[in-house]
Amino acid sequence: MRDRGFEPKYYFRESSATAKTYDYYHPEKDPSERTAVNSILIQREDSTLQEISSVRGMERLRAVTGMRERRRYFYVPAECRTTVKSVLGRHGT
Repeated sequence: MRDRGFEPKYYFRESSATAKTYDYYHPEKDPSERTAVNSILIQREDSTLQEISSVRGMERLRAVTGMRERRRYFYVPAECRTTVKSVLGRHGT
């Protein structure tokens, strides 16, 4: 950006947004640690408890059991977009 006459301090901005405004549901990974306090448990016909996201037919819950999607936005002058995209792409962003 400097090579094109733009000072990044003034012409480079970053912001981010997430797809959900709340924390996602994440049950305990170890079944022995799952309780009514830290997981949503469903009582099955045989009286055993099963964590809700693993119950067959509850596939729609993946929307709240997965990681939140996070998007990053970069604002730069039009003259610098191609170069900035190239640099950010090399850094896994």
